[in-house]
Amino acid sequence: MRDFVFRRQLPILTAGTFVLSIFSAPCSGNKGGWPDIGRVHGEMVPETCIIEAKRLTAQGKNAEAVKLLGICVRDRPDVVALYYYRANALMKLKRYKEAVNDCGAQVRLEPALTRPLEMRAQCYLALNEKDKAMADLLKITRLQPDYTRANLMLSKLYRQKGNVFEAQRHLALSKRKAIGSVETTVSPAILTHTYHPGQDLMREATEKMAHGKPDLALESCKKLLAMSDFNLGAEHIGRFEVYELQGLVYQKMEDHAKAVASFDKVLQLQPKINRAYYLRAQSMFALGRFAECIADCDRASAGDKLLSKTTGELKSRAQARLARH
Repeated sequence: MRDFVFRRQLPILTAGTFVLSIFSAPCSGNKGGWPDIGRVHGEMVPETCIIEAKRLTAQGKNAEAVKLLGICVRDRPDVVALYYYRANALMKLKRYKEAVNDCGAQVRLEPALTRPLEMRAQCYLALNEKDKAMADLLKITRLQPDYTRANLMLSKLYRQKGNVFEAQRHLALSKRKAIGSVETTVSPAILTHTYHPGQDLMREATEKMAHGKPDLALESCKKLLAMSDFNLGAEHIGRFEVYELQGLVYQKMEDHAKAVASFDKVLQLQPKINRAYYLRAQSMFALGRFAECIADCDRASAGDKLLSKTTGELKSRAQARLARH
């Protein structure tokens, strides 16, 4: 990600901080071997610290960069960019478990960022924890459906699992031109958000689903739906997303009547989500409600060329079954 993105992630500096950061230019010539990083009220200036850390990593001194950023994180644990650059240096050192922790810190501070999720997925893959990697990549595609790298990685993982349909679907998504993609930078003025328990529950539900534990995922979904919008963290998690995940859980459990009810809720909240129509069509077919399945296939494919291809086979099968009756 470009440097300017992370400059925007730093706090707005006061005039005094700005002046101090200019006159505390990075210098490695002191006796302790550390640069003279500027401080304000006893705290390190994050922007100056990052400049020096980037210089160190450019020279291949990743261990030194990690130590420096660690000092700055201690002073300013609210600055997302510090965790990003430290995670990047840790990955170069192949210290993947520590990098995972720093990626998690970024996600907790700014849940809408996709880059730390991608970094964490890469770390999980390096640790051969493919299910956790898949869970993070799926979160990315929920935030930004056309995220090319995430879809390519998902396509590969699904192919390894033998799920050809999902592998092809994510491959097609990776090639689709992004339209109105979600902003993934951080507000320049506010670096932290109020913690909401819904964020952890949503993550747990997704991970449990990815690990083939739909009964546990269902418990998490029910807890999420019982929350108020404030506790759910509605600025980051849409209630319709919880209903969609619940519907997928019911499909996994082959309880298609409840799956249909969940997708009905999704469409009541967001009637223009083509994917929800397609998912409901799958359950309609399983219930033998072929006419409704065909109608949902038509709704799913309307205005979505990608889904028009994937729904074609399901619609043909439903039409054939309907003709027999």
